[in-house]
Amino acid sequence: MGFFNYYLSLGLSFVWSGNCLARQGRGRPSALALVPLIWMAHPLGLSVLWARRIYITLASPPRQAAAQIFLLCLGGLGLLPILGETLSIHFPSGWRNSGSSRETAQTN
Repeated sequence: MGFFNYYLSLGLSFVWSGNCLARQGRGRPSALALVPLIWMAHPLGLSVLWARRIYITLASPPRQAAAQIFLLCLGGLGLLPILGETLSIHFPSGWRNSGSSRETAQTN
């Protein structure tokens, strides 16, 4: 059930972005009604939504040259290791070494 909520949240955030982009900003008030639904489905979908909207705003053609868009993408890629480290600190995971056959054989 958790994956469904996440995918629903991402799908609604793409609908929100598509609605805003297709109507050149006129669809924002109607699209804002989707924000609570996105949040209730999964909070990560809302963060993806805001990150996508910030990127679209910063990378719009009249404001940025191609080299600056490349640097923006490169900066986003540079943030991925920081995000990975932050997530690994807050949500630790890994294999436990509990009772493997090799350890059991060595203790006998």
